[in-house]
Amino acid sequence: MLIVAIFYLIMLIGSVLFYIMFKDDFSFYVLTLVLTTPPILLISLILLRRKVSVSLSCAKQVCKFGSECPVFLKIKNTSLMPVSSLRITIGYKNLLDNIEHQMVITTPAHLANTDEIRLMLSSSYCGRIDVYIKKVRIYDFIKLFSMKIKPKAQQVSFLIYPKLEAVEPSVSYYSNPYSESDSFSKHKPGDDVSEIFGMHDYIPGDRINRIHWKASAKEDKLIVKDYSLPLGNNIAFFLCISQDDTQNSNAAIEKYSIAMSALASVSISLCENEISHTIFVNTENGYDTFSVSKNEELTSLLSDCLSGRLLSGNPFRAYEEYLSGCEISASCRYSHCVLLCDSSSPELQKAVTLGYNQQRQTIISVGDISDIGFTLPENTNIYSVRENMVSVLSEITM
Repeated sequence: MLIVAIFYLIMLIGSVLFYIMFKDDFSFYVLTLVLTTPPILLISLILLRRKVSVSLSCAKQVCKFGSECPVFLKIKNTSLMPVSSLRITIGYKNLLDNIEHQMVITTPAHLANTDEIRLMLSSSYCGRIDVYIKKVRIYDFIKLFSMKIKPKAQQVSFLIYPKLEAVEPSVSYYSNPYSESDSFSKHKPGDDVSEIFGMHDYIPGDRINRIHWKASAKEDKLIVKDYSLPLGNNIAFFLCISQDDTQNSNAAIEKYSIAMSALASVSISLCENEISHTIFVNTENGYDTFSVSKNEELTSLLSDCLSGRLLSGNPFRAYEEYLSGCEISASCRYSHCVLLCDSSSPELQKAVTLGYNQQRQTIISVGDISDIGFTLPENTNIYSVRENMVSVLSEITM
């Protein structure tokens, strides 16, 4: 615009000098044209400004990790005059790091038409992406004047889901001595003797103590009882990744993304096996708990976890507070506590030591576990998912 203004000023001075030197009709018309051009452009710009609207829309609310999510920039011009130039500044950021990125789009707006520009956005890690219009300026035909336009739909968001792996961890249908369940699986047998799931003909290898003698005598063949599988909530996951002031922000978020991938992959597998579980997540004021038994509940949890900045402080705060609650009331205990964390965290030793009296502890580390610097309690196992996540998670017994 500055170059155009300077060029117009030169033309204005030149046309005035031309009129002074050559006082005829042509020089007068030239001077009149130069003098009337700015007000005509300004009036037309004011009229166009009221007829042009800009908005954002997003076709998908959830996108797969590693894929691009389409966001549509809609430009509507209801006037009978075209717009030569619109300058639109788009901002977008992943809420985990809250670092803003920008793109500038310069485009015309055709008369009496609606144009749509497709923007393909992605992120190197999971999280909620906010896309918003920072500013819109409309220019006249020679870019001498410009005005701001207030966008209609100024912001859209979409969730980049953690990378999901097809894992099948072994499930130990052990009982929780601290809790009872009144609901049982309708599809899978288990070891709970309080309910009978069904019966089948004896197969070599079946336990003798499971033979139903009355049914066997009635059918004149050996009939074996299948006990029921309780759907009690005996497994707890603790998301123990936080922003350490001593490490690079991107490194912490990358570890968090790996942890979320492991958590989501295992959780989906448990849901498919009708195994309810609880997930503990740190918050600024303590921690939140989420009971998960189906994929829809997991999606809601991930949306909450990925919709804010990665917190700093003790990553094991939720686990330590849970253990403190267990000392007061044993009924809140879980049979298996799974910690998704970075094994290099200095707070890890204290956390697993406090959990020595838990039935089982499993550490799923997003970092190197070759040298953790202390001896693990007998009830604790540790695995690293930084490499070969699928094979490692499939080896773990939940």
